[in-house]
Amino acid sequence: MNGQRVQIPALFLYMPRKSCLKVPDFGSLRWFKEEAVMKAFIRWVWVLCLFPPRVFGQAKLPVTTSDHFVVEAPAVVQPGGETVDFIVGVEGSRFYTAYNMEIALPEDLVFVPNDKGNCAMMCGLDGMYPYDDSMGFPQFTHIFASGLQVNGNLRVACFSSLNEDFTSFSGRLFRVSVKASPYAKPGMGEIRMFGLNLTVAENAQKYIPEGDLNTGEIEVGNHASVPVSISAANRYGTCILPFGLEALPAGLEAYTVASVSDGVLNLDPVTALQAYTPYVLYAANGFSGVLEGTVDASLYPEDTRSVTVNGLTGIVTPQEVTEGYILQNQGDGVRFYRVGDVPFALPAGRCYLSASVSAGVNLRMERNATGITDSRTDVALPDDTCYDLLGRRVEHLVPGRVYLSARRGVFLQSK
Repeated sequence: MNGQRVQIPALFLYMPRKSCLKVPDFGSLRWFKEEAVMKAFIRWVWVLCLFPPRVFGQAKLPVTTSDHFVVEAPAVVQPGGETVDFIVGVEGSRFYTAYNMEIALPEDLVFVPNDKGNCAMMCGLDGMYPYDDSMGFPQFTHIFASGLQVNGNLRVACFSSLNEDFTSFSGRLFRVSVKASPYAKPGMGEIRMFGLNLTVAENAQKYIPEGDLNTGEIEVGNHASVPVSISAANRYGTCILPFGLEALPAGLEAYTVASVSDGVLNLDPVTALQAYTPYVLYAANGFSGVLEGTVDASLYPEDTRSVTVNGLTGIVTPQEVTEGYILQNQGDGVRFYRVGDVPFALPAGRCYLSASVSAGVNLRMERNATGITDSRTDVALPDDTCYDLLGRRVEHLVPGRVYLSARRGVFLQSK
């Protein structure tokens, strides 16, 4: 009925004939022995079984309620900084026993798994789940589960295996661990909860909290920490920082794109970095460290979430690059290789070259000589002299090998 499938007990699907049926004599109920009456009784029971139980009881349609979920947010989460927790609770007017929801974070904030999943119940005195500690440790009947969805939201559900109510109308439910991207924009962001249900034990009645009340705020600070890592084998990298640096750390060099000619990307050295500006980095012996600074939110690139200077594009949110050149080492040295048919996923903080800088040729890099010295002697090399990586003077250059010169810096001989 009403499109519902009802299971009928086997007793009503088949009944033996009168000769096989043993019915005790109950005096006034003696009429049950008559086969025709028995069949009529069975038919009525069978018909009643077709009706869903709610026809005869309380309706289970969800009810809108002003009861709602609330967020206790930390004071601040710093871009690229430590993981912080916020707490989700409920403000209600009745005893609930179960709930479920989805949580969406502000852009550039992500959920961080902990030892109990993506979030954890507020157990014991801090929460409102009933428990039994007669065995020396708390025993809970509420089952709590959470999981990340494809869209990045967190789905949370909780119910009691014994259909127990929470200990109060209002209180804390669970905590969530989050972290901010190094490129998160400073300011206030909204934590949004939706797909909400609160359920009571009696008749499993569901209540739908009003959506406008189920939000919270979290503040992103302006002190950013950006990890930078360049392997000793590759020596080159790219970066764009959300803050400026007046001086580079020891062992790290930075360059801007000067020009492109004959398959060579010419680079000009810089001694300081500007906020939201793309750079090519170089570290002769590799580099691993964290760069820190103060973010100016007014400089954040709102529209494209990227900045392009002389064809070099730095991104501040992860993007897929479908054309252009990506800095890689595909076996024949570190170059800017053209993006193929498959889009290239580029994380925040990395840079790529636009397709307009070259006609399909993978680009090797040449650092201009300004400020470049012999790393062994720290003495400027004559313009007309070349050395190998061991510091030995070389008269005849061999194609495919790397050399040093004051005029060309570190370069790969191509011919």
